Amino acid sequence: MLPVIFTQRSEYSTNRMNELRNRFAQLREFRDFPKLAVFGAGSYARGEASKYSDLDVFFLYAGNKKDLQKPRTCELRLFGRVIETVMTMDFPEFSNDCQYLVVLDTDQIAAHLGSPKDDYEHYFTARM
Repeated sequence: MLPVIFTQRSEYSTNRMNELRNRFAQLREFRDFPKLAVFGAGSYARGEASKYSDLDVFFLYAGNKKDLQKPRTCELRLFGRVIETVMTMDFPEFSNDCQYLVVLDTDQIAAHLGSPKDDYEHYFTARM
């Protein structure tokens, strides 16, 4: 049987991610990215989070986001709402002034597979 702390952390992680998923589902800005997948990583994905855990999320677009109309504008609008949602839920701020808050696209990931950019642009981490 698992110690109580593991069960508590797992339940906390699941509840917080479910709430975040529900709030994200209500954001109209996600409609600008019809082939976007959002997934968690880190302590929340492992079911080990506490109220002090930061939120590690990836935004992965299937294809090339440059095929979208005004992709940068759509990305900025989306992340403005994402930041607002995360702040409202009292998650810690995103690392390094939101440095890692980007939409990665599968075309770029495939083009740089195994190259130095694979690690630098966090493509490898997103694939994990």
